[in-house]
Formats: sequence, structure tokens, C-alpha cells
Amino acid sequence: MTFATFVCLPRYDPVGGQMLRDTAFATIGDAGSPWHSAGNADGAEAVAGGVRLANDDNGKTVLVEQIVALPAGVEGVRLTATVELDGVVRGPERWQKARLFVLGVKPDGRSDYSRSHRFLHATGTAIPKRWSEVFMLDSAFDRVRVLIGLPRATGNLVVRGMELQGLALKPVYRLMRTITLAVWTAGALVLAGILWQRSRNRLAATLALAALAAVVAVTTIPYDVRAPVQSFFGALGGNGDAGPLKLAMHLCVLALLAIAARRLLPTLQWTRLWCGLAAAGLALELGEWFRGTLDRGDALDFAANVGGVTLGLGLAFLAERWLARRRPSETRAAKVPQLPG
Repeated sequence: MTFATFVCLPRYDPVGGQMLRDTAFATIGDAGSPWHSAGNADGAEAVAGGVRLANDDNGKTVLVEQIVALPAGVEGVRLTATVELDGVVRGPERWQKARLFVLGVKPDGRSDYSRSHRFLHATGTAIPKRWSEVFMLDSAFDRVRVLIGLPRATGNLVVRGMELQGLALKPVYRLMRTITLAVWTAGALVLAGILWQRSRNRLAATLALAALAAVVAVTTIPYDVRAPVQSFFGALGGNGDAGPLKLAMHLCVLALLAIAARRLLPTLQWTRLWCGLAAAGLALELGEWFRGTLDRGDALDFAANVGGVTLGLGLAFLAERWLARRRPSETRAAKVPQLPG
């Protein structure tokens, strides 16, 4: 049922037609153009069916963008474009690469970076290739921002044949998704109860279930609930960047899960336990794809998951070795006869 729902069942109904204006970029640079330039405006020029952005100075930014009003009933958009890269080198910061983003626009005019928004975020050279990706939007937003840029990144970026289509979830898919997730949730709760009740180590079982619940909650809670939490941790991380804290959370939670799993499965081989937990870490990241939110940054999350598994099992291994060395000495001490007086 899961495979049929999330892989085979069509998800979207189109809403309206092409939403972008001047996809040939014929009016770029004009006062009344829907495409607005930022930074070095001279670095953007129209080409056959699209636009070329060129930047030879990593102290400058070349960027064009268009704000699009969303028709009623739009829950997401599908962007399709042909992209070509020529010798793109990132700027001083890691995020300064060739970019093509689709961002919801908040009522106060700020862009929403909390949802999946990266259509392109790359460096190097790539031949022209046609790409298509879906971006789900906050229901409170009625505008979307399409951004093409080289922020302090040098090289050439060419984008042709851009199409922006409004989408809404099909009622059948929405129903099947709800049923499927409800079945998995009920099954997980039943299995969790059985595991905890039958476990000889209730503390380890509680730690394992708490770690799994934390990871699943972060993966599946709606963005409307997640956004305030991300903002809070972003403020703690400085410059609004919650990335390091997010990776640290993945690392610590999976380490805790690995320690608990070793306590619950003491006879399982270390390599098999590591492989099983690493597969679980991959499955948790793929779970975001089921919700249409898989982002290219999830590779880092998976790496942090694997790092947490390795750290947790390493700590468990060292603890077992330490206990094994301590027990013989305690046994010998207990056998030494005590002299009276």
C-alpha cells in the first residue's frame, strides 16, 4: 500500500497554466519587465529561449528574479527548465553557487527558506539538461519567488524554457496518504508497546523508542509546526543558520539509538547491527521524500546519521570492554579471604 500510494499513485492536479511572464527574457533590463535584477545587472542577458548569467568577479552578485501571484487553490508548483553550467566556481562562502530557487513569499515580503526550495545549487560545468521538480508551499502564502543567480560565484549559468505550473494534491492521493500514514503509525505504536513490554532492559527500550520517536517527529511534523522551532534554533546557531545544530541533533539522536540497540540486542554481530542502523538512518531520510520534501541537503543528514551510529556503537564497544576488564578484578577481590580483626 505504501509503494502504491507514494510511488505509483499520481499526486497532483494542475491549477491554471503557465504562471511565469516573459519566459524568453525579452524585456530584461527594461523598467516594466517582470524580471527584476539585483547586484550586477549587466551580467544578465537574454539568449534564445532563456537567459545567460555571467560573472567574472567573486565580489559581485548577478541575480534576476520574478514574483508570481498564485491562483486560488494552489498548494504547490512544478518548475521545469533546461539548465547549463560553464565553469561555475563558488564564492567565498559555501552557499555561494549557481542558484535557481523557488521560494514562497511571506505576507511581510520575506522569502520562506524553511521549505524545500532548491531547484539548482551547483558549481562546475554541465551540459544542457531538462529538469523538473515540485515545491510544496505554505497555505498562507499567495505569492512565489523564482530566483536565478550567481551570488559571488563566477562562471556562466544559462536557463532556458522555464515553465511554472500550479498544482493541488489529488483527493484520492490525499486520502490514501492519510490512511497509509495512519496504518504505519498504529503499527509502530503496537510494535513499540510489544518491544517495551517484552524487553529485559526497560531503560534501554525506553531510550531506543524515545530516539526513534524524536527522529520520526522531526521528519514528519508539518512545516507550520516546525517553522517556529527552526527559527528558535536558527537564532541560537547565529546568522539564521540551523544547519550545524540540525546535524548535531542527527548525530546525537542516532548515537543514543545505537547505544540502546546494542543493549537490547547484545548477541547480534557488531557489523550487522551497524548495517541495520545505517539502513534505518537512510530510511528516515527517504521518509521525507514521501512527503515531497526531499532536499539535496539530506545527504548531509544521512552522513550525520551514519556518524551517530558509528559514535554510539563505538561508545558501547568501549563500555563493554571496560566492564569486561573490571569484572575479573572484582571477582578476584571477592575471593580473597578476609583476615579476622
